[in-house]
Amino acid sequence: MAGYISTTAADVVQPQSAVDMIVSIYCYGVLIIWAAVILVLYSWKLDKIYPQIVSDLAERASRGEM
Repeated sequence: MAGYISTTAADVVQPQSAVDMIVSIYCYGVLIIWAAVILVLYSWKLDKIYPQIVSDLAERASRGEM
């Protein structure tokens, strides 16, 4: 979308719009990824249900189902 020229030739110069887009992706792409990670971690419920999981596993082990 920014005019990136995909080639293996050594004499190709990327337009400034492509260079600006690459720099923007390195700056803002990381922020977007971190925001997504933070949202996933806030919605992570494993800490709340971990005691129940351990209890269920201990019960299954005592019955010999594992």
